[in-house]
Amino acid sequence: MQAPESGIYEVEHTILSHLGEKECSCIIFHDGKTKWTVKLTGYVNDFKLTLVSDALNEEELRLKKDQGVTDERLLTAKWGGGDTIIGAPRYHNGSAPFIPKNRITEIVLESLNKQLA
Repeated sequence: MQAPESGIYEVEHTILSHLGEKECSCIIFHDGKTKWTVKLTGYVNDFKLTLVSDALNEEELRLKKDQGVTDERLLTAKWGGGDTIIGAPRYHNGSAPFIPKNRITEIVLESLNKQLA
């Protein structure tokens, strides 16, 4: 969902008002610029976002290397956060993640689906 005028918590509130507090959901939020957030809500005890951030970081680093990035600050910036919310790297030059938008969603879903097995 892209909502430049809202933040992740406003989007979460809107979704939960439609789904109900006990429903499980994964919100992938993009502010339309460089900010990306992945948030689990509801009953999500079986999912670990650290596994999602690991998968995103692997792809992010691969793409940086493919593009010849040598700036150590860019190379070491990572996706990260906590158990229920993670965010994209915040690059010193203001650039967006190296992973294309559609691929971010694919990686999140692939990682969560692996955890169901």
